[in-house]
Amino acid sequence: MAFRGLKYYCSEAFKNIWYNKLMAITSIITVMSCLLIFGFFLVVQLNLNDITKQLEGQCEIQAFMPQEYNDEQAKQVCDKISVLPNVKSAILETRQQAYDNYKDTLGTAANVMENINPEEFLPASCKIRPNDISQLNELEAQVSAIEGVEEVINRRDTVNGVISVNSIIRNGCIIFAVLLALIAVFIISNTIKLDVHARQREIHIMKYVGATDWFIRWPFIIEGIIVGFLGAVVAILITLLISSLLLNALDSFGNIFQFRSSSDTMPLVSVVLLLFGVVIGALGSLVAVRKHLQV
Repeated sequence: MAFRGLKYYCSEAFKNIWYNKLMAITSIITVMSCLLIFGFFLVVQLNLNDITKQLEGQCEIQAFMPQEYNDEQAKQVCDKISVLPNVKSAILETRQQAYDNYKDTLGTAANVMENINPEEFLPASCKIRPNDISQLNELEAQVSAIEGVEEVINRRDTVNGVISVNSIIRNGCIIFAVLLALIAVFIISNTIKLDVHARQREIHIMKYVGATDWFIRWPFIIEGIIVGFLGAVVAILITLLISSLLLNALDSFGNIFQFRSSSDTMPLVSVVLLLFGVVIGALGSLVAVRKHLQV
């Protein structure tokens, strides 16, 4: 009995969509557009979370020696740094290693480095990992005071910058999601409203012969859910295509950061978008049914 009822509701919902194709397509496109933007924000958010973790794990001080220092002189300076308090590790990076490491980050564009002399590219440096990241500034001052250290780079600012951007995007994503949901609910509500008005006479007859309120309402609610679901499916497919193209483009510029593959991000993004689509579809229907369906 329940299955027969569901079959009837779905049949009526698809019939409503077919009879009012233009508004249904408009609603699907609206939901798709809203969820596409939301999906893009989700993909960016997931990757920013990973980048933040990578930067926090790589948070270090890099002390550069004068360009004329040879490997032995640079090693002596690095040895002095290694005995400072709060130093977890102090690793020497020679001029040749600096050249090779930078070349590796360029990926397929590494050929631009072929005509550059490694001895003239970057000076030797010492990469220092602290035991306590909160005391990074104090450690930087101690390293700067060592003879032979010409410049010190503290990457904490980069980490803080990424964390700030991450927080802004996360908050913006929440606000934007609410606004998009309201827009989509409004459009779907208008679509259902037109269906209700078009079938007003039929609804009165059904009510007259004893149909319950929810028996009349369910087809319209399922119609909204179908519209939201279809919009979400299209948004997922486009998000998958765009994210794959962007990741391929970013990979061609090198591997400075490890980005999530589409296979890692899309399962979660797909579930969120489908739920979001179904919920806003149902909400839009409920708003229209509650306001315009007098049963």
